[in-house]
Amino acid sequence: ELDRQERENVRDPRWVGEIEYVSMDDPPVLHLHVPTDDEIADKPDRFNRFWVWEEPIEGAEYYIGSDVASGQAKDFSDAPIYRLGWGSEPDVQVAEWHGKMNASHYARVLAAIGHWYNDCEIAVEYTQSGITTGDELRWVIDYPNLYRWKRLDVITNVNTQHIHWVTNQR
Repeated sequence: ELDRQERENVRDPRWVGEIEYVSMDDPPVLHLHVPTDDEIADKPDRFNRFWVWEEPIEGAEYYIGSDVASGQAKDFSDAPIYRLGWGSEPDVQVAEWHGKMNASHYARVLAAIGHWYNDCEIAVEYTQSGITTGDELRWVIDYPNLYRWKRLDVITNVNTQHIHWVTNQR
């Protein structure tokens, strides 16, 4: 089944490179190019970390979910970007950022990608290094479209809103 899925659904990115945040008032700076075979053989740690299969479509709705690493260890930060489907149309992965970076700077990358993809909603796993990234997006960058999950407060019996999401036993 995995072989079939790979044959039918996996394709090389149209562009690879980097993306830089300027501000929410300015478009991000893109450093993209058509990849060589060597560049897509393995995802690098610190360059060509942004892979794009589809440019943003005006009016389309996008979503970013992000797992944040420290930028120093063996694990990677990762942010797949999806175009949301309507009705029977499937959601489609249109881009992905995968690499190593300081958690604070990574927030700027997420803001740039989110801004490029129609100011889409961003959800960060809000644990460990993700707290730094999530707080940077909220308090420093003031990104306008952060995921908020509601949870019933058992003491007040009121739904509370928390930014991003936490992976835990609950």
